[in-house]
Amino acid sequence: MSQVLRLAWYRFRATFGRRWGGYLSVILLVALIGGVAMASIAAGRSTQSSYPRFLASTNPSQSLKGRVRDPEVDEVA
Repeated sequence: MSQVLRLAWYRFRATFGRRWGGYLSVILLVALIGGVAMASIAAGRSTQSSYPRFLASTNPSQSLKGRVRDPEVDEVA
């Protein structure tokens, strides 16, 4: 197995001068995709916790005011 790794390392060193632009592109693409994934996870967590925080900050009433409609009672004969 070490012979395979030595061969791969030799090929990498031999062709790095010609292919550094491609390597840089792959690294930047992976970093961009990772950044988008982390940002979307953070946005999802923020969205998930925003409504409970809103309710806690407004101290809403737990009772209903007014009349609750009952379709069976409100039927017109």
